[in-house]
Amino acid sequence: MPRFILGWKVLGHERRLGARVVAYADDLVICCRGTGRESLAILQHMMQQLKLTVNEARTRLCRVPDESVDFLGYTIGRCYSPETGRAYIGTCPSRKSVQRVCRTVSELTCRRWLLLSVEDRVSRINGLLRGWSNYFRLGPVSKAYRSVDHHASRRLRQCLRAKHKVRGEGTSRFPNEYLYGELGLIQLQQRTRDFPWANASLLVRKPDAGIPHVRFDERGVETEHGAASEAPATERAGNRWDAPKPPRHTSTLLGSPRLPLLCHGRRCPPDETPITSHEADPDLPSRRPEKRTPGERKA
Repeated sequence: MPRFILGWKVLGHERRLGARVVAYADDLVICCRGTGRESLAILQHMMQQLKLTVNEARTRLCRVPDESVDFLGYTIGRCYSPETGRAYIGTCPSRKSVQRVCRTVSELTCRRWLLLSVEDRVSRINGLLRGWSNYFRLGPVSKAYRSVDHHASRRLRQCLRAKHKVRGEGTSRFPNEYLYGELGLIQLQQRTRDFPWANASLLVRKPDAGIPHVRFDERGVETEHGAASEAPATERAGNRWDAPKPPRHTSTLLGSPRLPLLCHGRRCPPDETPITSHEADPDLPSRRPEKRTPGERKA
């Protein structure tokens, strides 16, 4: 695969067709606009030269967003904003990924594990769900999380019913409060609140009448000017040591604006009159070049 990607770039197909190759291990997707058929033909020709076999069953042309494509566990296609309902091209966990994690949960809660403690089963399920949600956290994931939560709670309740020989559904004996509260089963729908993109909108407050935006830190303290406080931003943020320092005094007499002024060999405080080094000590040589007549030669 690295040889194919290198040849795709060196031969100029990426620039000529405007097609970019996104690859991981032996899976790849070619993103292009209007040059899909030509890119597919070049792909098959290059794979034959590299003596690699292309899986024809999984290779196809897909027009997004009219169609969707699955890549690395995600479905890339048309998504809808839950707030505005506006359509956009995004990603969400694929149906196969959701079914795969549900099958793994079923294996962890089957009858052959009834002799083990419930805490051990819950710990293994939590590790599985935590790792799965850390990867599948891009795009609208609430629907997938809801399906996985429902399956995990139902399978764990079924395992408890078989372990304690309880008839019925077991919802009265083992309610959700018991599963999520006492046993500590992870609820994926609650993890979306900790995502960075979920809390980004909470850091900016809508402007009031004539008042600009106000930002808050993680403690809920305003860090920019607003109506709540007239103190500087650094004091409202709780860090008074980062207050702005007075500007450095620079010299304009010596011809360099970055050279600090000296008061008898030391830096000049703001309340004293700046005195240059050659004015403080007359014995020191002046830094200005002496003027010479045109006919005078340099010694």
